[in-house]
Amino acid sequence: MDHQRYCDEVANQAGLLRQVVAGADLSVRVPTTPDWALADLLRHVGGNLRAIEQAVRTGEAVPEPERQVPGHGGPDGDDPAALDAWLAEAATACAATLGAAGPHRLEALPLKLEFCHTRLAAGEDAAWMRRRFRSACAALDTWVEEAADRLVISWR
Repeated sequence: MDHQRYCDEVANQAGLLRQVVAGADLSVRVPTTPDWALADLLRHVGGNLRAIEQAVRTGEAVPEPERQVPGHGGPDGDDPAALDAWLAEAATACAATLGAAGPHRLEALPLKLEFCHTRLAAGEDAAWMRRRFRSACAALDTWVEEAADRLVISWR
């Protein structure tokens, strides 16, 4: 899959998510993350898209997106239309910035989240994450290499 297709898929996949939740009760709990309501998941996705966009646009790391990225948490209140528009805007901006930046190399490390701490995953956790990453990439016809314990995709 070429670089432009990846950029297009950012907006496409966010659009599919928006379609799935259109008209849904945003207070419903997400089964795989029971501490989150559907609105939390949408804010998570949109906030991450905004953080990626900012990091690519500025060339600077964004280790504290809640503090560093304007609008990271989404709109105030619980208005589904405002949340939908915010997510759409984040996806469109992210896709446009990625497209303008041109192809790059992506390196992924399997991380394990434990309460407030993040660490490198090891053992079966790391193996599972690597399998899932490779599986997702294979579904997108993308070759993944392994180098220095990182999974690597090159778009050049």
